[in-house]
Amino acid sequence: MAINETATGNDSVAIIGTASAGERTIGIVGQGDSVGVRGVGKNWNGVEGISQSTIGGAGVFGANDTGAGVRGESKARFNPAVHGIHKGVEGPGVLGEAENGSGVIGKSTKWVGVYGETAGIENGPAGVWGEHKGAGVGVKAVSNTGVGLVAFSNGIAAVFQGNVDITGSLTVQGTNINGLAGRIQAIEGLAGRVQAVEGLVGRVQSLENRVNTLQQQVNNLQQQLSSLQQKQAEDVQGIAVSLATLAARVTALGG
Repeated sequence: MAINETATGNDSVAIIGTASAGERTIGIVGQGDSVGVRGVGKNWNGVEGISQSTIGGAGVFGANDTGAGVRGESKARFNPAVHGIHKGVEGPGVLGEAENGSGVIGKSTKWVGVYGETAGIENGPAGVWGEHKGAGVGVKAVSNTGVGLVAFSNGIAAVFQGNVDITGSLTVQGTNINGLAGRIQAIEGLAGRVQAVEGLVGRVQSLENRVNTLQQQVNNLQQQLSSLQQKQAEDVQGIAVSLATLAARVTALGG
């Protein structure tokens, strides 16, 4: 080991490297075929990086042309391999950027690939927020053989503001909406047929009313004809009586 320095006591420092003011000055450089710089902390952080830059400098910067720029690894349960905390206003805890690849990738062999959580209730916060600044997809859910997207809530599970396009089947509480739509169309067609039958019934009733009116007219004509026939019979009988009386008087005059 080239340098071995020991410091004891609170806030003590074993080695300090200072570089004077200037661009690209470096306080300490570590080079190694395996690890360039290694920090071990028994009770706190292994390596701490602090930057006072106001033009975008980072507290810790990692770069690699063929592998990961920064890698974190942890074996402690419920503790993250990489933990980012932002204590200012409206800043992200962790930010991932990429020009041609994915900004952030989360993988897990046995649980959730990416998990988002928030306790905020004001100004529309969300556990996971996906937004596309152009005409692409804000959030895309894909599954090879399982469910692409699951939404659960004790209140409203999903809200859609805008048009919804469904290329497959839609099932609601075990009922296929496509089949239900077909049944509704059949019922609507049946309703049209019922309306047509009702129209025919109305026409039949109208014809029945006209037939009843004509029958009443026929009955009236028959009554008038019977009256005329009776009157005619009475007139014929009266003429016969008059003729008989006349014949009797002629006979009497001739005798």
